[in-house]
Amino acid sequence: LVQYYGLGEVTGAITVLRPEDHTLSDGPESRPGTCGVERTGIQITIQDDEGRILSPGETGEICVVGPAVFPGYDDDAGANAKSFRNGWFRTGDLGHTDPQGFLYITGRASDMYISGGSNVYPREIEEVLLTFPGLSEVAILGVPDLRWGEVGLCVCVAEPGTALAEEALRQH
Repeated sequence: LVQYYGLGEVTGAITVLRPEDHTLSDGPESRPGTCGVERTGIQITIQDDEGRILSPGETGEICVVGPAVFPGYDDDAGANAKSFRNGWFRTGDLGHTDPQGFLYITGRASDMYISGGSNVYPREIEEVLLTFPGLSEVAILGVPDLRWGEVGLCVCVAEPGTALAEEALRQH
């Protein structure tokens, strides 16, 4: 099994997860959730909102450069200014790399909200909540708040025949 991560703006794929990178073990070589490493000819960086390159483990926008990246939108300077920064194409996807260069996608930049000055990435919260027994679906939405700017609103769907204990879910 070979997995790829890519976009329409990049011919082919951005990353590849080769068969030898798949493992069922729980050891240090296990990388659940990764979409692989950059493919030949593609460079990936994770950048913050100002375009600074982040270190492995830090979440930011996935940016790519290489000959397979499209040159830009025809006759749309505004879209190009938003989509490219310092030569890097901004995917709009959020993620991080590990020290070995494996990429993990954690959400979309458009899904992020700011609460009390901190960036909140709903997918990270959703993935933790989905480990709660009896919960089948969850969505976190940023909603306006007078004190914090925005706060998370959690919508949960229990598995059929399951009653969720709200306080236990909050503590989870």
